Amino acid sequence: MYIFLTIISSILTYAFIVKYEKKSFFDKKNIYLFLFSYFVTTTINHLIIYIILGNINLNVTMLSLTPSFIVKYNLMTVVTSLFILVCYFIYKHVHITKNKYNINKRGYLFTNIYYSIIFFMIFAIFFFLQYYSNVPAEQLMFHLQTPLEGTATSIIFNFLLKTLIPTLICVFILYFQIKYFENKKIKIVFAFKKLNITILPIFYCKKKIKLGALITLLVLIIYAFYNYDIFSFVRNQFEESSFIEDEYINPNDVELTFPEEKRNLIYIYLESMETKFSDYTPYLNDISLNNDRFSSNGFYELVGADWTIASMVAQTSGLPLKFSVDSSSYNVNNNSFLNGVVTLGNILEDNGYNNYLYIGSDAAFAGRDLYFSIHGDYEVFDYYSAIEEEYIDDDYYVWWGYEDKKLYEYAKDKLLELADEDGPFNFTLLTVDTHPTDGYLDETCENNYSYQYANVVSCADKMVGEFIEWIQKQDFYDNTTIVISGDHLYMESSSFINSLNASDRYVYNTIINSTQKLSGSIERKYTALDLFPTTLASLGVEIDGNRLGLGVNLYSNEKTIIERYGFDYVNEKLKKKSTFYQDLSLYS
Repeated sequence: MYIFLTIISSILTYAFIVKYEKKSFFDKKNIYLFLFSYFVTTTINHLIIYIILGNINLNVTMLSLTPSFIVKYNLMTVVTSLFILVCYFIYKHVHITKNKYNINKRGYLFTNIYYSIIFFMIFAIFFFLQYYSNVPAEQLMFHLQTPLEGTATSIIFNFLLKTLIPTLICVFILYFQIKYFENKKIKIVFAFKKLNITILPIFYCKKKIKLGALITLLVLIIYAFYNYDIFSFVRNQFEESSFIEDEYINPNDVELTFPEEKRNLIYIYLESMETKFSDYTPYLNDISLNNDRFSSNGFYELVGADWTIASMVAQTSGLPLKFSVDSSSYNVNNNSFLNGVVTLGNILEDNGYNNYLYIGSDAAFAGRDLYFSIHGDYEVFDYYSAIEEEYIDDDYYVWWGYEDKKLYEYAKDKLLELADEDGPFNFTLLTVDTHPTDGYLDETCENNYSYQYANVVSCADKMVGEFIEWIQKQDFYDNTTIVISGDHLYMESSSFINSLNASDRYVYNTIINSTQKLSGSIERKYTALDLFPTTLASLGVEIDGNRLGLGVNLYSNEKTIIERYGFDYVNEKLKKKSTFYQDLSLYS
C-alpha cells in the first residue's frame, strides 16, 4: 500500500517535471525522469515515515486504511514532490564556469585551523546545551578545579561523537571545495534570469564565512552564559554575605550524646532519583509510605547541593559545596577538601564507627575518595578496587565502571562480613545506573516503556527495593537504620522529563528503622542540609539544640532555614561569597 501511494506521488512529480521541460508526458525517452521521480520520492517518503514512527509497516492493506491516514500520507508525498522539484529547478540552473582566483596556501592552512577551533567550540556548546542545560554554574566551576579522571568513557565518547566528528566534516567540506574546485580553477554558479549565486568554492566568501562563524560562536557563548547564569555567578563572587556565618552551628560546639548501644547505619545515595518518577518506582513509593518521610513531595534541591559530590557534602556536613576563588579548598594534590569542616563521617569515626563507601565508578572522580577519606577515614571500594580484588576482569568496563547490579551484590558480601565484626558500622553506597544521559539499562532489566530512562529508573527501583528486602531479612537489621536519598534532580534536558510535566520537582528521601518516631503525618520544607543532623537523630543521638551545620533535626520541632527564610531567599544568600565559608573549609 505504501508502494501504491508512492507511485501516485511519483507520477505527480513526473508530471511537474515533464511540464516544466515542455516534453510529452508519454514520451518513452522520458522514462529516466519517471524512475528518478519514483526512487527519490520513495526514499524520502519512507525516510520521513521511519523518523516519525520509528518503523515502516509494509503490510498495510486497503482494508486497514483510514481517510485520515490517506490524507496525511498524500500531503507528505506532495510536500516531498515539491521538494524534489525545487532541487530539480536548482539543478537545471547551476552552471560551472572558470575561476580566475589562486590559492594562498599559508592563508588556507590558517583558515582551516581557524574553522576547526570555531566549529569545535560551536558543536561543544550545542552538546552541553542539549544534554546538560540544567547543570548549575557552581558545578561547572567546581569541575574546573578538580581532576576529570573517572569520567564515564561513554560520556566522553558521546561528546567526541557530537563535537569532533561534525567539526571534521565541516572542515573537510571546506578543504574539499578548495582542493578540488579552486585548484582546477572552476566555480559552480546558480544562474536564473538576473540572479547569480556562487555555490562553490565558498573560499571566495571566506571573510563573510569567518565573520559569520565567529558571530555564531559569540551568540552561543552569550546564550550559554545566560543559560548557566554565569553573569549572576560572577557578580555573586564579589558580593559578600554573612548568612552562612550567622546560621552555621559548628558540630564541635554541640553536645552529642550517643546511645549506649550504637546502631549501624546504611546510607544509600540514589543517582538522580526524584519523586517525579513515582509512576516508575513502585518499590520506593511503598518504602516511602511505610517508613519515615518528612514530606509527601521530598526535599528541595538547594544551590551547592545540586550535583552528586555537592549533595553528598551537604547531606554529611550541613553545608553547601561552594565554588571558591581560592582553589586550595579542593586541591586534590595537597589532600585538601573542606578540611576544616566536621562531617557525619568524622563524628561517627570519633564514636567508634568503621566507615565504608562503595561506588561502582572511579571514586577519584570529583574528589569523592579524598572527601570521604579525610572526613571519617572511609574504606573506599570502587571500580579499581573491584579489579584489584578480582571481582571483575582488568578489561571489564560498563557505563561508569561496573553496573549497580554488581554493586548491590558486593555490598551484600561486605555487610555480611561487617555483621560478624565488633563495633558499629556506617556503610554508604552510591548508585550510578541512573546517571545522565539516558542511564544504563542492565541486560536483566525489563523494557516496558518507550523511553529508555523510564526503563532504567524502573529497574533501579526494583534493585534497591530487593536490596532493602534482603537487609530486612538479616540478623543485623534490628540494630540498623537505613537512609535512602536521591543526590539531586535529573539534570538532562530530555523528552522523558518533558513527558512528566516536570514542575515542582523534589529529591527522594526516606529513613527506615529509625529510633525516632514521627508524630503523625508531617509536611516539612527541607533540603539536603537537614539530613546531616536528622541522620544522627535517627541513630538515637541526642543533639543539643537540634541543629548542626546549616541543618535541622527534622524529628524535632525546630524550623529549617527554608521554613524560616523561604527557599528563594536562602538560595540567593548561599550563592554569594562567604569569607567565613572559605576560612572554615581551608583550616582544620
